[in-house]
Amino acid sequence: MKIVLINPNNISAKNDFLIQNFIGTVPPYNLTQLASVIRKSGHETIIIDQYIEYKTPSAILQRLVRLKPDIIGISVLAPAFGWVRHLCLEIRLRLPSVKIVLGNSFAALFSQNILQDKLADAVVQGEGEETFDEYIKAIASKQDLREVAGLSFRQEGRIVRNKPRPVIADLDSLPRPAWDLIDLRRYSRIPMLALYGPVLMVQGSRGCSYNCFYCSQDADFKKMRKRSITGIVNELEFLYERYKVRNYIFLDAYFPFSLSSGFEFCDELIKRGLHKKIRWLTETKVDLVNRDLLKRMKEAGLYLIMYGFETGSERILRMINKHTTLERAYCVMRDTRDIGIRSLGLFMLGFPGETEEECQQTIVFSKRLSCDLVKYNLLTPYPGTGLYQEYIKNKMLAYERPELFTSWFAIAGRKQAPFNFTSMSTSTLLSFQRKALISYYLRPQAMFNILSKRIVKLDSVCAAAPFLFLNYLLFIVSLLLSKTTPKQNNAVNG
Repeated sequence: MKIVLINPNNISAKNDFLIQNFIGTVPPYNLTQLASVIRKSGHETIIIDQYIEYKTPSAILQRLVRLKPDIIGISVLAPAFGWVRHLCLEIRLRLPSVKIVLGNSFAALFSQNILQDKLADAVVQGEGEETFDEYIKAIASKQDLREVAGLSFRQEGRIVRNKPRPVIADLDSLPRPAWDLIDLRRYSRIPMLALYGPVLMVQGSRGCSYNCFYCSQDADFKKMRKRSITGIVNELEFLYERYKVRNYIFLDAYFPFSLSSGFEFCDELIKRGLHKKIRWLTETKVDLVNRDLLKRMKEAGLYLIMYGFETGSERILRMINKHTTLERAYCVMRDTRDIGIRSLGLFMLGFPGETEEECQQTIVFSKRLSCDLVKYNLLTPYPGTGLYQEYIKNKMLAYERPELFTSWFAIAGRKQAPFNFTSMSTSTLLSFQRKALISYYLRPQAMFNILSKRIVKLDSVCAAAPFLFLNYLLFIVSLLLSKTTPKQNNAVNG
């Protein structure tokens, strides 16, 4: 059978230039992993990545008409659902005999509504590799779909939800992602992560053992499953030898998993000489590394490390279940700087009940940490998180208005933040985000770090300049308005 897998875009096409030149794009790991499994079963498989191909819905539809697939699989997260809904309806009109299957966390959460609205013939619940593969086999042989565990589907006007499928216990048993199905040369710039040249993704685990209420990593899989360190290094070695790619990003909620696994991983890279051939990036928690491990990671080719610091308020740290302290974050970041590892600090503003003083604490703390790069996102209640369940009164909001669920609200052309869980006015909250961004990067120290370490190339800075300048102007305007207008809370769901 001919299978087409689609990775949909979640930001309007007018922003493709900014994404390409400053934010960058990464290959669709989940689809290449899925493709490797179904291709192993003998099916012709094609991947369409709208992010990199800059295809409009009509252009992709024309391509689908030419390809004449038997089954179309689409990965759906909340910000992309509006576009996916439009595409599915168009496919129904132009290719009525094609089976449409949706997967990923958003599709699983709203499977009942998706199937009732006839947007898809089936929805994969949970991990997709085995379920989707069995679905294809069942369609090809006209077998009973009720035997496919982990599948919801529409049959004779009824919605059928099969029994759950057990998670894949041995992640090392999965075939390697089918990277040959995409053009890796088109994924050669991620200025925001200081990467230039083709990039591949590596996944050492699935799930998360922590329970941060703003994150959906543990929504479906509470127990973390880990690959063997040998299996991970074997994959890195294979990918380098096969594709000659130097840059790798770990997709894990955190990697390494512990101090011991960190040393084991680094020692294995050095033993095989891979530390001289590849560069790798990872996100981790400040309580899972120490100075000795960071030194070893640097020796083993670590290029950039990402820390989810989130906030400069001890109260909020406790509220969101981070299980760490500000002092621990400062000590780890101090060691990171001393050792010479590039860093990206991740922060959020707008936690429930957060005050202006706490927003200011986050800005001050981020400067004290002095990461090479920072991001300040506004808190977004993504479907599947504890935050969404607790604070969104209309549980269907994500299904009805998916465009609200993106942290890239400014890039998407928004003038207002859609969610505000604080007692501050929305304009004040936006002002703090702009203040954080502008005041951080306009510091001489931050500029020196970026230029001296060659973190962001000049052409990328120029591409981002209009966006930064616009935010600077909006920040100045908000300051002027705040002095002349009374405060209001414009919260959508507070």
